Amino acid sequence: MLIRNVEIPGFAGGPPGLTNVRLGARIEAVGDLELQPGERVVEGDGGALLPGLHDHHIHMFSLAAARASVDCGPDRVLEQVVADLRAVDGEWVRGINYHESLAGDLTAADIDTWVPDRPVRIQHRSGIVWYLNSAALAEVGARAADLPGIERGADGAPNGRFFRMDHWLGHRVASKAQPDLSTVSAELARYGVT
Repeated sequence: MLIRNVEIPGFAGGPPGLTNVRLGARIEAVGDLELQPGERVVEGDGGALLPGLHDHHIHMFSLAAARASVDCGPDRVLEQVVADLRAVDGEWVRGINYHESLAGDLTAADIDTWVPDRPVRIQHRSGIVWYLNSAALAEVGARAADLPGIERGADGAPNGRFFRMDHWLGHRVASKAQPDLSTVSAELARYGVT
């Protein structure tokens, strides 16, 4: 493969400015190179040619989950957020970036009016609070859990608000709502992150 017209930052002894790079299993040549018969060409268009970025501490599941979630941010219109929540494919519905300015301090009953037939969990933009509807409360076994992070109403039943309960919720939801990594993997690979 011949990569043409690229800059190689920090390449000691390399040609200044734009150059060409021939790749096989490794870099075979750098410089003013002629195209070989049948060789694949990638136009660098003056961009930087960098080594692959091997990130061994990337939050792939979080990134994939965020991409598959409904943005419930304060800059959105409530009716559109509700329509987007209802339109999600799959068993579980996940929202992120919620702020009280959209629809107040949510409870399970509030979310039930939007999506009554499937489990819904919406994360507050602070990351501290998760709001669950009644179907989600049943799925995670919230009624039987005696934990301080589960807020309860006057009747003693969970009201849908979970404070600092990511770990606990994650174990109960993970097997039911795993995000698909293929799309974000392909996107990161396009940027050279492997």
